[in-house]
Amino acid sequence: MKTCRGCGQQKSLADFHKDAGFSDGHKARCKSCAKITTRKRYLDNREFYKRKSREYSADNRERYRICNKQWREKNRAYDSARKKKWNEENKERVLAARNMWRLKNKEQVNATYRVWLTANREHRQAYEAKRQISNRKHNRELQRIRYRTNPNPAIFHVAQRRAMKYRAAPAWANRFFIEEIYDLARLRTKLTGFKWHVDHVVPLKSPIVCGLHWEGNLKVIPATENIKKKNHLLPSVVNDNL
Repeated sequence: MKTCRGCGQQKSLADFHKDAGFSDGHKARCKSCAKITTRKRYLDNREFYKRKSREYSADNRERYRICNKQWREKNRAYDSARKKKWNEENKERVLAARNMWRLKNKEQVNATYRVWLTANREHRQAYEAKRQISNRKHNRELQRIRYRTNPNPAIFHVAQRRAMKYRAAPAWANRFFIEEIYDLARLRTKLTGFKWHVDHVVPLKSPIVCGLHWEGNLKVIPATENIKKKNHLLPSVVNDNL
């Protein structure tokens, strides 16, 4: 046992730091008192100790790197848990640092991404297909909600489209052929598993030219192509008329 000069309590030698300069081989102050004293000295001279630490780190960079690597290998689980906890407590700071690093290293990020795409092309295609399906489901749900809350715009659009078709249908249009084209679109949708639309090659409403609703102006195409086309002319039609 030994009496501490700081707190005056009797403690075992294990509670004192070793020091060969003392007769019993241990310091005069216990570890708790030494910790308090060291902390106070650091707070009173913070800038001095920070500067000394930076200088020492710069002069012994390789030694620091080796020691840190050895410590991480010995304490892998503790180090991982500590980093995970710190990242969770400082999410905004971590996100800002990552974004800043990406901005400074755009070429490296793009090169790494291109390599990953080449090695994981099938995975990326599957992910894109899944995301498109999810987006379509989300958009359909939004349309349903919008229709339930305010159905008037949808009703007006359907009525306007019906009236437009009626006005654009010439007297000599063959109704049987038109119905057959719409039946073909429904049949293809059933057989292929994805939606097919009946497209007006020359749109019924366009700033360039307005087409007619007859069998010669109708074409069965995938729904995605029809949605992308909107009310524009197909490039093949434009090239034929040039």
